[in-house]
Amino acid sequence: MEGETFADLFSGTGSVGDYFKNKYKILSNDFLYFSYIINRAKLGNYKMPNFVKFNRGFEKNIFEHLNEMSFEPDSRYFVYSNYTPIGNRRFCCKVEFIV
Repeated sequence: MEGETFADLFSGTGSVGDYFKNKYKILSNDFLYFSYIINRAKLGNYKMPNFVKFNRGFEKNIFEHLNEMSFEPDSRYFVYSNYTPIGNRRFCCKVEFIV
């Protein structure tokens, strides 16, 4: 691979930039503010946080804690309410395969 910089021009949830962040300097771009927030968090962290304060306060692993939680989507969840069929928004396209 050549170059030092990778441009993710329609970064969305940042999956592509996150994949390449250990190999390149990432330029992330997206029109939506929530994409900026997600990408700022993903691309700004190069190692797994140790969650020392959380582990001390809850006396358990953060992933155990999160997996034990239960969520019911409702109108308070912006992405769920605006970017799913619930909000009359669908991102899909017709895909054709030519063999």
